Amino acid sequence: MQITLVEIIDYLGTFAFAVSGIRLASQKEFDWFGAFIVGMVTAVGGGTLRDLCLGMSPFWMTQWI
Repeated sequence: MQITLVEIIDYLGTFAFAVSGIRLASQKEFDWFGAFIVGMVTAVGGGTLRDLCLGMSPFWMTQWI
């Protein structure tokens, strides 16, 4: 299995969305579990929105990872 440059950029984008969600949760003084949930929702939601704007299927529907 070989990872392409597009997949690496995709993973970095998802990570960036998660970090932005966790930073927002820490500003609102959420606990660790709340910050985790907000980070996951932001990462998946941000990636889904990006894919829909590009006219692609959302990444969580096409990739198992």
